Amino acid sequence: MGVEQERIFREFVINQVDKKYDYWGIFGFLRRKDLQRGESWFCSELFAAGCEKAGVTLLKNVRPSQVSPSMVTRSPITAFIEAQLT
Repeated sequence: MGVEQERIFREFVINQVDKKYDYWGIFGFLRRKDLQRGESWFCSELFAAGCEKAGVTLLKNVRPSQVSPSMVTRSPITAFIEAQLT
């Protein structure tokens, strides 16, 4: 992730502070449906949306509202970022 992409990601995520937690989204994982409503987030959804906003493809053909916490760890992008930090 480049410096500009990191700035966009951080700005987007920080602007989501105080938004509601997306309980319906979590329920959607159990029911295998996309139940995104309004401007509420669950952790991995927010991370994926931030990456998308910054122009970083976390997972191809997967909307942020479909990204589970375990899916984040399977993305080649997160492995790349982790390697850059070590």
